[in-house]
Amino acid sequence: MRKRMTSAVWVKGIAEMLAAEGIDARALFAGAGIDFAALDAPGARLPTEKISRLWELAAERSGNPAIGLAHHRVAKPAAFDVVGYTMMSCASLLDGFERLVRYMLILSDALTMILNQERDSYRVTFELFGGDRPVPQSIAPTGRQG
Repeated sequence: MRKRMTSAVWVKGIAEMLAAEGIDARALFAGAGIDFAALDAPGARLPTEKISRLWELAAERSGNPAIGLAHHRVAKPAAFDVVGYTMMSCASLLDGFERLVRYMLILSDALTMILNQERDSYRVTFELFGGDRPVPQSIAPTGRQG
């Protein structure tokens, strides 16, 4: 099975969120086997399994099983790298979501997004792939996961 990877730029956003929650991000990254310095390396990508382990440790050490939802406090367009830039240049929110779905693989091949129109509204569906590890429940949306 091919290993799925995620952009270090995206994972850096996770580190910032953990720090904003008062969690020692460097210690968590070390516990998950992730080199913290890799977050600043241009083009670096990290294995999905290590990111899943990071989320497990974050939920365990924070005592918050929904720690993955705390990201709203520090989410910035820069966390989406070039994909964020293309989204910000869109004329509408729908155009932005269409670009995110289209370019998501730049950020991670461990997440698939699907945008469906349902009558007069839209639904965004996520499918997470944990690789050799299950997707931690602290970040898994309801629905399918692989």
